[in-house]
Amino acid sequence: MANYSEVTDILVNRFINNLPSIDGVTIDASSIKYPNAPFQTPKDTPWFRLSVIHGQSENVQTGLNGRTRQEGIFIIDCFFPTGTGNKSLNEIQTQMQDLYKRKVFESVRCKTFQPIEVGVESQDSNWYQLQIEVFFEFDDC
Repeated sequence: MANYSEVTDILVNRFINNLPSIDGVTIDASSIKYPNAPFQTPKDTPWFRLSVIHGQSENVQTGLNGRTRQEGIFIIDCFFPTGTGNKSLNEIQTQMQDLYKRKVFESVRCKTFQPIEVGVESQDSNWYQLQIEVFFEFDDC
């Protein structure tokens, strides 16, 4: 059994404790942007933005010991310098899939995994974006 704050910590800590690597070089923890926290965007190295969106809930057990199942999406936005090719995107995608797809850890059950190539936001942007969505669920009291 968990609550929103605990689940957010569980998902984010799993990422931090298993930092991805590109070409054998592990990403530095300072390259991670957290919601509503200060962050200095790197000049020419990949960086990540982590977000947890909690969704709908449903009762799965009623009575004195009733449970509610909560769903949500863990979003990992990956930003790569434009013009660096897709090898890094593929590496990160594979590592994140291995880390989250159909995995159960602590009280969180990760269900599906969906990578979305967002691409370049505008012609003058220096970043190519890959968004990874991990759909998860957990039970609370």
